[in-house]
Amino acid sequence: METRPFLVYKSSAGSGKTYTLVKEYLKIILQEPQKIRNILAITFTNAAAAEMKERVIEALGDISALAGKEEIQWKGKGKGLLEIIQNETNLQPHEIIRRAELALTLILHNYGDFSISTIDSFVHRVIRSFAFDLRLPLNFDVELDQKQLLKQAVDILVSRAGSDPALTRLLVQFIEHRTDQEKSHYIEYDIINIADNLMDEKGSFYVERLKNISLDEFGKIHRQLDEHIKAFEKKVSMLAADALKIIENSGVDEGMFFYGTRGLPGYFRKLVKGDIAKGIVPNSYVMKTIEEDKWTANKADAVTVAAIDNISGQLKDVFYQIANSAAHGLETYMVQGLVKQNIFPMAVLSELEKVIDEIKSENSVLPISDFNKKIAEIVAVETAPFIYERIGERFQHYMIDEFQDTSGLQWQNLLPLVDNSLASGNMNLLVGDGKQAIYRWRNGDVEQFASLPQIPANIKAQARELWQATLQRNYNEQNLDTNYRSRQEVVKFNNSFFEFAKELLPEGLDKIYQGQEQKFRDDKTGGFVQMEFVAADDDTELKYEELTRHRILDTIIDLQEKGHPLSDITILCRSNKQASEVARFLLENGLNVISSESLLLNQSPRVNFILSLMKLLNNPSDNAAYVEFLQFLVKDRKISTGLHDALHALKAHQTGNNGDVFSLEALENFLQQQGIKFSFGQCLYMGFYELTETILGSFIPRKPIDPFVAFFMDVVYDYNNKFVASVSGFLEWWEENATKFSVVVPEGVDAVQVMTIHKSKGLQFPVVIYPFADTGFSKLSKNGEWVELENIPGTEPLDVAWVRISKALYETRFEEVYTEEQGKTLLDTLNIMYVAFTRAVDKLFVFSKYPGKSSGGDNVPTLLVNFLQQRQVFQDGQDIYSFGENHITERESFPDGSLNDASAEVFGEYISSPWTEKVSIRSLQAEKEPDIRSAESSERGSMIHDIMERIHTLDDVEKILQQMLQSGRIDESEKDILHSKILGVLKDPLIQPWYAAGSDARNECGMYDEQGRFFRADRVVLQDTTAVIIDYKTGEPYPQHAQQLNKYASVIKKMGYSDIKKYIVYLDHGKIEL
Repeated sequence: METRPFLVYKSSAGSGKTYTLVKEYLKIILQEPQKIRNILAITFTNAAAAEMKERVIEALGDISALAGKEEIQWKGKGKGLLEIIQNETNLQPHEIIRRAELALTLILHNYGDFSISTIDSFVHRVIRSFAFDLRLPLNFDVELDQKQLLKQAVDILVSRAGSDPALTRLLVQFIEHRTDQEKSHYIEYDIINIADNLMDEKGSFYVERLKNISLDEFGKIHRQLDEHIKAFEKKVSMLAADALKIIENSGVDEGMFFYGTRGLPGYFRKLVKGDIAKGIVPNSYVMKTIEEDKWTANKADAVTVAAIDNISGQLKDVFYQIANSAAHGLETYMVQGLVKQNIFPMAVLSELEKVIDEIKSENSVLPISDFNKKIAEIVAVETAPFIYERIGERFQHYMIDEFQDTSGLQWQNLLPLVDNSLASGNMNLLVGDGKQAIYRWRNGDVEQFASLPQIPANIKAQARELWQATLQRNYNEQNLDTNYRSRQEVVKFNNSFFEFAKELLPEGLDKIYQGQEQKFRDDKTGGFVQMEFVAADDDTELKYEELTRHRILDTIIDLQEKGHPLSDITILCRSNKQASEVARFLLENGLNVISSESLLLNQSPRVNFILSLMKLLNNPSDNAAYVEFLQFLVKDRKISTGLHDALHALKAHQTGNNGDVFSLEALENFLQQQGIKFSFGQCLYMGFYELTETILGSFIPRKPIDPFVAFFMDVVYDYNNKFVASVSGFLEWWEENATKFSVVVPEGVDAVQVMTIHKSKGLQFPVVIYPFADTGFSKLSKNGEWVELENIPGTEPLDVAWVRISKALYETRFEEVYTEEQGKTLLDTLNIMYVAFTRAVDKLFVFSKYPGKSSGGDNVPTLLVNFLQQRQVFQDGQDIYSFGENHITERESFPDGSLNDASAEVFGEYISSPWTEKVSIRSLQAEKEPDIRSAESSERGSMIHDIMERIHTLDDVEKILQQMLQSGRIDESEKDILHSKILGVLKDPLIQPWYAAGSDARNECGMYDEQGRFFRADRVVLQDTTAVIIDYKTGEPYPQHAQQLNKYASVIKKMGYSDIKKYIVYLDHGKIEL
């Protein structure tokens, strides 16, 4: 039987698609180990590529470990893999082991040939190799931060306003256009949002077609469209005005018509007012009047009825004239309006594209999004693209993971390679799951996976038909239908829910969920699913979001009581905002949380409070900072008034004439009245880090510590060390870098994970909590689409346009754009739910809310209720529905019987005190004495201390003094004097033993007491439980010298040394005091 080599594995969650990909990789290299360099495996993230490399090497290692053992000793993963590969390749076991050893050696010795990478890395390599042919600079840099490139381009574009007349007119008109739409006149942000289309595969193709249209032509198109639109509106309005004139001349009150002003008169009046787009389609009352001759209201008398009958024919004629105008011109009018709305944004896009081209050319940079576009330009017009000549010779097998997230351009660029490989009879493999396609916003096209072996219509390459025939001829579809991840109840719930939910999908998209039901492993019984509708509590004023967070906390506590460590639990949210709010709430309630994207420091109220105070110091006239500062104090209940009263009181404390601008003096007086002592004046003389600690100590409790504040202090510390620190400099730096810093909990700590659903893809967790399952289907995932313009008067020379996707597309040639996006948005939502639901191994908790009466049923809550009704378990008033048993989980224990609990108090008390209490700065001045000592004497004392600090044994004296002589710090005569004096003291029997070689001696020995105060003794020698403290002094003896030594002794004694010996050595007098 002929084997078709184009293997396509359609999988579901937990079905082992990565395992399958690794297995197929092994089958190739274990038949021919040298083929390691001939296989290209493509994934979509660096982490996935690293994991796959690791799994291939681990698998080869497991098989190789069987070498030299008897078959009876074979066990573990290696044995299982060996049996599978033996069954599927007919290779003998010992031959498989030998080849696994060879393959592993080849990989380790030729790691560069081990080609498992992201698709971007592969395409980058191709472009680097053919940079000259692609007319690119040979030394081009890759721009990964595309947002930054856009921001730079927007800044350049806006800066040209005023010097470029046409551009200036365009930007002014754009601002006016936004003002008409009641939107912000701050256009930079809006332009960046629009410009995201440039980085979109499809959008950049259309923007390229706008380049030949000048700014003046865009202005002309706008005027032409305006003229056409007004002409149609004028025509319809004049007809409607004629009808109203007929009614007016008849003397009949409009309320006497059928349904009065909601009937025919109201229809004409709407059109006269200019509400053409919405008003031109008649309602049912108007149609009954026209079609069924229902002209008069029941209250109309005979005279009125006769009068209306008399003019009914004329009104019908006008109605039909309007209807005729609508039939021949309404659709064109609607399209013209849609195009006109976006003329200025399109013109800005066109100019922005030109600026980006300038930046790329001047700086020799290439955005990562351009990689596939560059290759696609060649692939589209060549049947055998020259850029693949070398690649095609090397790689014979292509293996693509997560194919459902592949974009149209990426697939188009890979098709020539796959086609060439299949033509030689080589195995190629795609693995994917359409139900986990959640990256459409990154150009992922799940439909091209669902339609295999067909090639999508949007791929218009010259060799398309050839590629299509090759794929069909070699297509071999396999299904992975067993869930190895989740327990039985979780799998059964997901099977039934998504089998029900897929009925919502429109025809064509429903095939993505075809055959979605999974089998489960017999040894994975049990499991638990709970669905809860969070209902408002009459006893509290908590909103739905707050109630949900409280229910999450309750659920976590219950899970802990059932034996789950926090590390078992993961909370999955749709957005970073939701994840951040949940993470903060759990931290505030004493739970450890791990979350990279949800614990950003700039989302902490306390961090923002510290920043508001910095803003006040930097700019005392910043009224917004005053409001932010006081708002925090009000919410934190540090002041006894509300915000309004606080601001009023602040104005009352003003000493100047300008009552509109607050002052730091007035704020300081207000704080003192509230019992808060804080001096803004003193802050001006502090170092930056000291200032931040002062703010923290004055306003924020040290215990329990706020982890956001602790990590923010680390940021301040690092900034203080790296830069010339100032408040203004830090605020400017923070503005640009705030989103880079978050709370980080170290690995190994027992903590709840909080992450977005997108980040969870490919992962699994014992317990999953999915809150806020309340998404609506009516809010579309995409807000706009590019369309081709044909036979639309007024648009010339524009042949493409970007239009907003809305109900306004109904009754136009672009209606299908709207209905398609509705279906795709629904699919996006179901896929997000599928990924969230299928991460759970043991237990799944879903929190939603009851559908609102005005929601229209187009949302997830309604879907959940309908599912429960279909299962015949839904009951009014019941909030919680469970499937399976929420069993107690056995905790793993150590050999000593203690529970394996990695929890730790990650954040304790924030220890901080003024640096003056912790750091002693030794003065170069001599110690204070009754007489004023000379500068020469002071310098001499400092030098002697320096010498003694470096002496560890008696043998060091001569060596140290010789170094001092060579450095010029002393002369020969001084050396002799010092040598005699120092040795005379150190050879004293009282202290000579403590300078013997091998002593555990520490010069300049620093120590802290329990209050965090710092001390430094000149010399400490430790011996068992004995500690010897030696302090050197020059000058005259003083009582405080002994007090200082006693402090050292007190600190050291608390360290466990019971026998303390204390010596003060007066070097000038050759005297030692005990």
